[in-house]
Amino acid sequence: MRLTRSTLLLAAPLLAGATTPDPHVGHLALDAATPYVVAAINGVQLKLRVHLDAHEYVVLNPAAARRAGLEPDGGSTMNVGPVKIDGDFVRGSLSVDGRAVPAPINWYAREVASDADGVVSPALLPFDSVTLSYRAPVPPTRLLRFVAVFDDDAGIHVPLRVGKRRIEVRFAPDRDSFATTAAAAVLAQAQGSSWDGSSRRLEIGFGVERPVRPLVLARPVAIGELSLDRLLARLADFAGNHELPDEADLTTRPGEILVRARRARQYAVYRITLGRPTLAACHAATYRPVTRELTLACGAGD
Repeated sequence: MRLTRSTLLLAAPLLAGATTPDPHVGHLALDAATPYVVAAINGVQLKLRVHLDAHEYVVLNPAAARRAGLEPDGGSTMNVGPVKIDGDFVRGSLSVDGRAVPAPINWYAREVASDADGVVSPALLPFDSVTLSYRAPVPPTRLLRFVAVFDDDAGIHVPLRVGKRRIEVRFAPDRDSFATTAAAAVLAQAQGSSWDGSSRRLEIGFGVERPVRPLVLARPVAIGELSLDRLLARLADFAGNHELPDEADLTTRPGEILVRARRARQYAVYRITLGRPTLAACHAATYRPVTRELTLACGAGD
């Protein structure tokens, strides 16, 4: 997914000598099956789902934004591949247990969560650390530490250099690994690759499914101590001038007729969402918003 905004806001200047207590206090532990936190936005209590691969802004369902009485500061467009979803944003804040932190807040014409009022990144929560537990640990455990980047579009991620390209690696232990067309093409060219199976559809976000196909790398690529050797390549999303190894057959749904048409190419986005099978042995992820340290707890034997 890719975000564009039509209005840019300038932050208010800080008063000279003004100091405020650090709101990042304590530890929040969540089961990834029910990763909910209750936060106040514009004085209204909302139930938010915590996602490790969420963006650097809170995304609310449109009904929740109306309930919170939010007035937009500008327009926002979410691009899920070629699907454009219009919405709005406001430069606001969220509060948990009375501790408030600034947070951009977006909402769109489609729901982002069916089981909550919205989605939030651990990086936006007022805690010293946030842990998401995905499965029971299998000892012994090794801890894999990364110094992460947190920015407006990719959220929490680790940069990966492949040749001349910088790829943003996000983490989602509860999902299958997938990559934009441009990122998959760069990996395929650098590492060698082959297709492994037919194409299928994968939900990327906001209920939008996009075609993907399993890609196996001939030479695994190292991401810290992790080794990535297979992922799902998005077949027609954010390719830029890159080409995948060969044309993949796009699988249609029952009753659909596939029409091959020449589409205007999107700009290139170099992004991987790292999940299964690479993170299959990892049972928990901890993020520290202040230091931006991401720690994965994984089985030592894998």
